[in-house]
Amino acid sequence: MIRKILHNLAENPILFEIFEKIFGADDEKMKIYRQAFHNGNRLLDFGCSTGNTTKAFLDFDYYGIDLDEGCIKYAQNRWKKHSNVKFFAKDIFKKPFKKEYFDYVLFAGTGHHIPDELFVPIVKELAYVLKKGGEIWFYDILKPSKSSPLLAKVLASLDRGRFIRTAKQYDRIFSGLKFIKIAESKVIKVTNTLIPQEDYCFYRLKKV
Repeated sequence: MIRKILHNLAENPILFEIFEKIFGADDEKMKIYRQAFHNGNRLLDFGCSTGNTTKAFLDFDYYGIDLDEGCIKYAQNRWKKHSNVKFFAKDIFKKPFKKEYFDYVLFAGTGHHIPDELFVPIVKELAYVLKKGGEIWFYDILKPSKSSPLLAKVLASLDRGRFIRTAKQYDRIFSGLKFIKIAESKVIKVTNTLIPQEDYCFYRLKKV
């Protein structure tokens, strides 16, 4: 019942924004995401949703992509005054961008929504649009451990994403790919939030 209510909230971009602000710790996410890089070049934000963390990348030539047309329309209206920010309701498997078009790809908070059989194919498509030597910055929540705060466990159990993985699972996935290499990886403890958050993993993946 609760999961159904949360799903309905997520279908409304405005309510989703409010929910993410309170429970998703958007401000803290933007700080964490931005720590991975410093130079503003051409960036693809895969699974950008409503553009709720776009603010952190306004110095980039920013492209957001998501399958949800409602979220994309909301994001387009929200950031319409920024000529360097663009949003597209596109399927990455249909190759909406040219080969080696982006300097960076942000793949954040989306992995736990993707089933195993699609995860590696999606990473391949993201590598296709990435320049050689470019980087994918991957962030995602991790499956709570026994020592995780109770509320973090509850939020994870209610998350719409049904494929929350462990750091070891992501290690196995990324280390087995020949077209990228792990340049950096770590587990991030999310602090300074009103609601306790799950730990995040970070992987800086370099195209070879």
